[in-house]
Amino acid sequence: MNHLRTSLILAALLSVTIAVAQSQTTAFEFLKLPESAHASALAGAAVALPEDNPTLTSVNPALLGNIHGRSASLAYMNYLSDTQVGHARFSDIAGSRASYSFSADFVGYGETDMTAPDASVQGRFSCKDMAFAGSFSYLLSDNWNGGLTGRIVYSHYGTYTSVALDADLGLAWFNDDGSFSAGAAVLNLGGQVKPFENEHEKLPADIVAGISYTLQHAPIRLNLGMHDLNHWNSDYYYSPDKELTFAQILGRHFMVGADFNFSEQFYVSAGCHLQRRAELAQNGGRGLEGFSIGTGLNINKLSLGLSFGRYQVSTSSLLLNFALSL
Repeated sequence: MNHLRTSLILAALLSVTIAVAQSQTTAFEFLKLPESAHASALAGAAVALPEDNPTLTSVNPALLGNIHGRSASLAYMNYLSDTQVGHARFSDIAGSRASYSFSADFVGYGETDMTAPDASVQGRFSCKDMAFAGSFSYLLSDNWNGGLTGRIVYSHYGTYTSVALDADLGLAWFNDDGSFSAGAAVLNLGGQVKPFENEHEKLPADIVAGISYTLQHAPIRLNLGMHDLNHWNSDYYYSPDKELTFAQILGRHFMVGADFNFSEQFYVSAGCHLQRRAELAQNGGRGLEGFSIGTGLNINKLSLGLSFGRYQVSTSSLLLNFALSL
């Protein structure tokens, strides 16, 4: 039964690994899955995005300070095989300087046969991941926002469960006319309260930073981000043929994206995640790995966002956001 237990846990964890080829896997990898269609369209380069969009809280909790009022949002993304990903969020302002948000994330993997070491089927089991979070952002000064998210994470694979507590911390700075902004965040700080077995596993902690700049004479906003600033060891990055040089490791930290703002109600975005592109290309990629594209539309109180990207070699994913101002 030990063989069966290990097989179940590894199968469930590996099924939600975003960087498919990444050599260092942690528990609760589903926390890296995007909630924001706009951030996803920019390949994650949205750490400093100055937008009234509560889903950006998942990228940097300080960006929650940009919302203008109460809203409810839903997000859905198709992922590997029968895997379904959903997000729900309620956000509101509290006075003139504070904002808060409550969110729930769900990843369902359907049902799978439970097999013994002799390959006989013992029944079926289900796998799912969930997270419940509260976020708070405060205007520290006229130009600075700070933000905090606290989260309870729960995974259930057959008869095995794990619970973790983690937190996100973020800062964002905006110049007076809103044309330039910068941000940084530490994501998924915490640990398992209840491990799957006796060994505690690490959470996918990530330090991110980025800038956003709107061109003066064109409706274009350029976005640059860096992720995994806490990882500089070549062993962390997938490269089957050789050890990576420092320049190659540095390059894999970058995310780049651009917004084409045709009006206040409509935009088109595109981006490239350089690590994802490099690693998936070594696993049979066909040229579009790491690239993403998306669009957004605001109609009165209704906001829609859609992004398209490839997070693994086998298939592409669509992420849909729906938000309503209340």
